[in-house]
Amino acid sequence: PILNTVNGCKIATPITRTDANASSLVLALPLCDNFNDVHADIKGSGGNIGITESGTVDFQINQSNFYGRAGKFDGSNDKLTSGTVAVNQANLTVEAWVYFLNADSSNETVVEFTGSNRWIFGRKKASSSSVMYIYDGSGERLSSTSVNDDAWYHMAWVKDGGTVHYYLNGVKIHSYDGSYGTTSSDTICVGRNDDDYEPLHGYIQDVRVYNSAKYTKNFIPAAASDPDIVPDTPSGVSGGSKFAKYPPLTVDGGST
Repeated sequence: PILNTVNGCKIATPITRTDANASSLVLALPLCDNFNDVHADIKGSGGNIGITESGTVDFQINQSNFYGRAGKFDGSNDKLTSGTVAVNQANLTVEAWVYFLNADSSNETVVEFTGSNRWIFGRKKASSSSVMYIYDGSGERLSSTSVNDDAWYHMAWVKDGGTVHYYLNGVKIHSYDGSYGTTSSDTICVGRNDDDYEPLHGYIQDVRVYNSAKYTKNFIPAAASDPDIVPDTPSGVSGGSKFAKYPPLTVDGGST
């Protein structure tokens, strides 16, 4: 998580965790009980970005992956908008924990860059399932892996030079040629795009934007308050987890 926690990750403290990629971090929103950006606190320099709320983003108790609560977006008019952020669209990472309640619209925006090189990162309803997608100014780019309702997902989009990679729960599920986009300054929207379309219905927390390709291979997302550990794991920690199991992933035609 972005913030230090106590009581098994269920209570957030005012202190941020260290981040090995802090030097390239440009936005960090825990979304546990306020809308504050804390990226400068993590970096130890610069200033945090101002955030404006549209609609009413509630903080739902006991519905979170961390902190004991998360920002709830109503699928209608809820949105958070940042001040100007210098975004490097040559190499970047956008990531968040997201819990979708239902597909109220064909597209649901998690994060949008609103500058001249517009990018939208979110979930799209495609035929009978919903999948991760990007709109990058030259069109929509869909993965083929289902992103279901009623489960927490770690979603990450990584642009590494000329290629964009999608990671779902730490597994690379899709890549495409992402030559579109150069360095620019953008306003960042969370939960709905700047045109007030494609609202997300569900919960979001720990939104981060980096001016670097943070993930270059599969990884293990941070554990929640009750990580999914079984007795025969290398750690030797016994199980009994209450953490919801991730739905099976189907990665571009194969399962994992």
